[in-house]
Amino acid sequence: MRTLNKTILSIALACVAIPAFAADAPAPASDFTLTGNIGMTSDYRFRGISQTFKNPAIQGGFDVTHSSGLYIGTWASNVSSTWNPGANIETDWYGGYRGKINDDLSYDVGAIYVYYPGGTMNPTENTWEAYAGATWKWLNVKYTQDLTNFFGVVDSKGSNYLEANATVPLPADISLVAHYGHQTNKGPNFIYDGVTASSSIDDWKIGVSKDMVGLTWSLAYIDTNRTVISTEGTKTKDLGAGAVVVSVGKTF
Repeated sequence: MRTLNKTILSIALACVAIPAFAADAPAPASDFTLTGNIGMTSDYRFRGISQTFKNPAIQGGFDVTHSSGLYIGTWASNVSSTWNPGANIETDWYGGYRGKINDDLSYDVGAIYVYYPGGTMNPTENTWEAYAGATWKWLNVKYTQDLTNFFGVVDSKGSNYLEANATVPLPADISLVAHYGHQTNKGPNFIYDGVTASSSIDDWKIGVSKDMVGLTWSLAYIDTNRTVISTEGTKTKDLGAGAVVVSVGKTF
């Protein structure tokens, strides 16, 4: 009987202790991470070419990442509807896989669909692209291949873009930001934005960025080797000409 009483007492104490322990124990970590971003820029440039007729843009998006390295995400920005009537927003939908070879070297492969809601451009400017990139410390190299026509250009499937990006830490928590990109165009008569383009287009950027008051501030000079004359209303601008671009954003 004494042994039975001890057994009952032990079970009762365990029943009291288990809930107390469970209440103090931390919740298990989720395998998924949600991150978001929002920002403003004085001019939205895509591969060096202004997409907003050299006007400001508000941009933002979010990513969902699994602990395995798989991720999906979306991003959006206002754009000019000059080239694609009815479309004043660009939305990007993407997914892929990120991994690390070691602490200094990582890689990223995936695909992206660029979609312009309401756009009436024919052929459509909506585009599928696949990409693969590698990052070593502060240097990133990325290759992008068009799986469909390049933003509505007839017979341009297979066009590609090779870029190098550097973010070098400087004193005072400032980063030097540099970029160079080379667009190779496919198709017998590559005409983009109403302009007959050469077989290749180059763009580059040099600037600085700094985290301050909870925001990331950027100042950069962006230029290309291409002239893109566009008219909106009574104004005519060269959207490929060099310009200083100021941006501010936050990741959360």
